[in-house]
Amino acid sequence: MGQATRPDWLTRAAPRLAIAGVVMPFLFLGLSTILGLTRAGYDLVRDPISRLGEQGAANSLVWQLGGFFAAAALELGYASALWAVFRRSLVAALMVAIAALLAVSSAVPLGSTLTQVHMIAGLVLFACLALSPLAAWLAFRRRPEWADMLRGSMVVGVLLVAWFLLEPNFEAYRLGFWQRASLVVALGWQVVVALRVRRLALRRLELARAT
Repeated sequence: MGQATRPDWLTRAAPRLAIAGVVMPFLFLGLSTILGLTRAGYDLVRDPISRLGEQGAANSLVWQLGGFFAAAALELGYASALWAVFRRSLVAALMVAIAALLAVSSAVPLGSTLTQVHMIAGLVLFACLALSPLAAWLAFRRRPEWADMLRGSMVVGVLLVAWFLLEPNFEAYRLGFWQRASLVVALGWQVVVALRVRRLALRRLELARAT
C-alpha cells in the first residue's frame, strides 16, 4: 500500500480559518452598534461607522483596532479558507481586497491628514462587498455542491449592487443607515457561505487524510 498523502497546511487550517468568516460580521456589527449607542451625540442612522474611529474622538482607538483592524485580520483568514476551497478565484481575491481595505481604514482614520484616503477606501470596500456574492455565483456555477446557493447568491449580489448605486441619495443624511443596511445583508450572506465553506473544508480534509 502507498503512503498516505499528507494534506497541505492550508487544507488542514481551512476549517478553522472559515470560522473567521462567521466571527467577523458579529464582531464588526456588534462592536460598532455598542460603541454607537454608548457615544454621546452619535446617531446610528445618520453617522457613518468611520466616525467611531474619528481622530480625537473618545475611545477612537477601540474602534480602529478592535473594529477595523480585527475585522481585517479575520477577513484575511476567511479569504485563506476561500482559497483552500476555490483556489484561484475572484471571490477569494475580493475577500483579500476587503481585508486590505479594512486595514487601510484602520491605519488612516477619519479626521486625519489622510481622510480622503480613508473615504476612498471605504467606498471601494462597499463596492467589493456588493460584488462578492456575484463573484461567488461565478465560482458556484462550476461546482455541483454549491448549486443550491446559485440563485440566492445572484439575488443578494443584485440587491447589494443596486443598494450601492443608491449611495449618493444618502450622502447628506442617513448615511449610517445605508452603511448598516448594506453590511447586514453582505455580512449575513458571508456567514451562510462561511459555514458551508467550513463544512466542505472538513470533508476535503477527511478525504485528503484517507488517500
